[in-house]
Amino acid sequence: MAACIYMIVNKNTGKFYLGRSIDNKKRWADHKKTLRGNRHRNPRLQNSWNFHGEDAFDFVILSEAPKEILKELEGILLKALWGLGVLYNLNKDPTGFEEGNKLGCFKRSEETKKRMSEAFTGRVFSDKHRQRISAARKGTRASADVRARMSAQRQRGDHPRAVAVHTPLGIFSCQNDAADAHGKSAAWVRKKCKDQRFPDFYRA
Repeated sequence: MAACIYMIVNKNTGKFYLGRSIDNKKRWADHKKTLRGNRHRNPRLQNSWNFHGEDAFDFVILSEAPKEILKELEGILLKALWGLGVLYNLNKDPTGFEEGNKLGCFKRSEETKKRMSEAFTGRVFSDKHRQRISAARKGTRASADVRARMSAQRQRGDHPRAVAVHTPLGIFSCQNDAADAHGKSAAWVRKKCKDQRFPDFYRA
C-alpha cells in the first residue's frame, strides 16, 4: 500500500486517466471492478475501455508522495496537462473523493495548506516525471484486432485518414458523418470532441 499519483494508461492511444490514492492496489481493483461492470463514473474512460478492451490499459504509478499533499499535487498535474488532449479526466480540478474515504481525501489545517501552497507555487514537471509520462505513452502498439477495427472505421470515411468519432448518437466513421447526423458542421463536432465538458463527444 502506498500513497501516490497514478495513471490508467491506454496503451493503444497514449491517453490516460490521472488520479490519486493512498492504497494504489485497492484503487486499481475498484477501477477495474466498475469498468468491467460498465458502470464507471467517467464515461470517457468507460467508453474507451469498452472499445479497446481491458488488456489495452495499464495502471502506472507516476509519483509516490506524502498523503497530505496528494490533492494539491494532482491539481498541479491536471492543470499542466489540461487542454493537451491526453486526459480522460472530466475536471480540471481534483475531484472524486469524499472526506474520510481512505482512497485519498484528507482534511488539512490552514497552516498545512499554506505550506503546501508555498512549496508548489511555480513548480513544473521534473525531468523524471516527464520521462515517466513519456514512457507510459510511447513504445506501445495496438493489437492486430484493434488495428483492424480502427482501420475499418477509418476506411468508411470520405478521407483516407478519417478517424472514428463517438457522439451521443453513436460511433461514426469520420467527423463529417457525425456532423451530418447532428445537422452541424465538422468544425462543431471537432470542437465538441476537444471540449472536456462534453464527455460523450470524443475520437473513438
